[in-house]
Amino acid sequence: MPVVNIDGNQVEVPKGYNVIQAAQKLGIEIPHYCYHPGLRIDGNCRMCLVEVKGPRGFMPQIACNTQCIDGLEVKTNTDNVKNMRKSVMEFLLHNHPIDCPICDQAGECRLQDYYMKYGKYDNRSIVEKVHKEKVVDVGPLVVLDQERCILCSRCVRFCEDISKTYELVITHRGVESRIEVFPGTEIDNKYSGNVVDICPVGALTSKDFRFKKRVWFLETSNSICMGCSRGCNIYSDHKNGVVYRFRPRANLNVNQYWMCDEGRLSYKKINNNRLLEPLYENQEIEYEEAINKFKNIIKNVKSQHTPKSIIALASAHSSLEDNFMLKMFMENYVGNNKVYGLDFSKLGYEDDFLIKADKTPNRKSFKYLNLNEDKEEFINLIKNKEIKLIISMNNNFLDECSELVKEIKDIKLITMSSHNNKTTEKSLLAIPVSYFSEKFGSYINCDDYLQKCDKMFDTFELNDSLAKSEWELLAQVMTEYDSKFIFNDIEDLWELMSSKVNILEGLSFSKIGENGINLQKYLESKKENLLQV
Repeated sequence: MPVVNIDGNQVEVPKGYNVIQAAQKLGIEIPHYCYHPGLRIDGNCRMCLVEVKGPRGFMPQIACNTQCIDGLEVKTNTDNVKNMRKSVMEFLLHNHPIDCPICDQAGECRLQDYYMKYGKYDNRSIVEKVHKEKVVDVGPLVVLDQERCILCSRCVRFCEDISKTYELVITHRGVESRIEVFPGTEIDNKYSGNVVDICPVGALTSKDFRFKKRVWFLETSNSICMGCSRGCNIYSDHKNGVVYRFRPRANLNVNQYWMCDEGRLSYKKINNNRLLEPLYENQEIEYEEAINKFKNIIKNVKSQHTPKSIIALASAHSSLEDNFMLKMFMENYVGNNKVYGLDFSKLGYEDDFLIKADKTPNRKSFKYLNLNEDKEEFINLIKNKEIKLIISMNNNFLDECSELVKEIKDIKLITMSSHNNKTTEKSLLAIPVSYFSEKFGSYINCDDYLQKCDKMFDTFELNDSLAKSEWELLAQVMTEYDSKFIFNDIEDLWELMSSKVNILEGLSFSKIGENGINLQKYLESKKENLLQV
C-alpha cells in the first residue's frame, strides 16, 4: 500500500485512495463540494485545492482527483492554500442569495461552514447578482432553488450513475448556468430523496421536511430502516419523541450511501395508529392488570387443556432479542417449543439495487433462532381446532391472512403490539409494546448482516411507567418463574442469548458495532480459529 506524507505526517492508505481520503485518515479536513465518495469524481468546485510536490516543487492541485502514490507529499495548510480557498469561496458566493434566514439547509450548509473558515468577509462586488428561478417544483419529493446552486453537479451524477434515470442536467453557459430537469419530466425515481442529502447547499430541499424544524434543534440517533429486508443504515432526526426525517447512513456492505424514498418516508409510521393502552375484550384496562390477565389466561389454558394447546407467533418486525425471548418464554414458562416464525405479508416491489421484495426487517432471525417456518402446519393446527391459545408478538397475521379470521373464533388470542390492527381488534388481550424507535435492538438483514438500532427516545407512559419492549414484557412475566430472566439492560440479555444461540457465541450488543457483522463470515472465522487450535 502507498505511503503518503500530508503536512509532515505519514500515512499508509489502500491503493486507489485520493488525497481527501488519505487526509481523513489523519483527521485532516480538506474542504470540498463536488467530491462525494459514492459518486464519480468531477473536480469542478476547486475547493479542495492543496499543494502537491512535483518536479517544479509544490504546486496547486485538486485533492479529489489526485491519487495517492508511494512517496506523495502534500501540504494542506499553507498560506497559499488558504488564499486559494478564500478565492474559491468568493467566486461561489458572488451570485449566491442571502437566503440563510429562510433556507432549510441552514445549520448543515457547507457554504455557511466553509465561509466561517475560509471566507473573504469584505464584499468587493459592485454589480447586481445574477437572478435565477426560485422554488421550482422538480418532483414529488424535491424542490429546486436555482439561485442557491453552486453547480457542484452531485445531483446530476447521482441521476446518471446511481439511479440511472437521467432527469437532471446543467443548462445554459457561464453565469447563467443552472440545474434543470428535462422538459416534461421530473425527478420521480425511487431514490430521488438522495439528491437532497448530497446537495451541499440549499439548492435541493425536501418537500416533506421543508420548514418543519431547524436542524440545530434536532437530536440524531443511529438506526436501521424497517421498510424492507435490506435494512439500510440511517440517521433518525427527532425531538421530544417526534421523528422528523430519516437520512441514509453510510455502510458500504449494506446500502452504500443511499436509501429509497419509501424507506425515507417510513418514519411517519412511528407515531401513527399506535396502541397506547392495554385492551381486554377491547376495553381499556390498567397495565398491571393486563400483566396479571396475561399470566392467568396462560395458567387457565394449561390447567384445562395442556401446554401443547398453546402456540406462539414470532415477528419479522420485532428485534432478534424479542424473538429470542419469546422462544425462552414458550420453553420455560409455557412448557413447549411451539414458536412459529411466520410472516403472512405479501411480497412487494424489488429492484437490483437496494429495494427488496420482502418488506420485513428481521425475517432472517427465524432461521438463526431455529423457529418453525412451516406456514401450512400452523394453519392446519388452527383449522383442526387443536390450539386453544395463540400468543402473537407484533404479528398482524389476521390482517394479512384473512382466511384465519373465522377459524380463530373459538381460540383465545393474546397480542403484544406496537400498533392497532385487525389482530389487536380480535384479541382477548392486547398489550402495547415499544416500537423500534423506542428501544435498543438488533436485526438480521437479507444478506445475513446483524445490525443494531439505538434507542431514539423513551416510549409513551403506561400508569406512570414507560411501556416496555417485547422482551422486557416477557421477562417481567417470567421473573417469578426463574431469577435468570431478571435483566438490567440489553447486555444482560445478550449474555443469555449468546450462550443459547451458537452463532452468537462471543458476541454482545456493543460488539455488533455501527456497521454490523456478517454472521456467515463470523461463523467461518470461528471455524478457522477452531481448526488452528
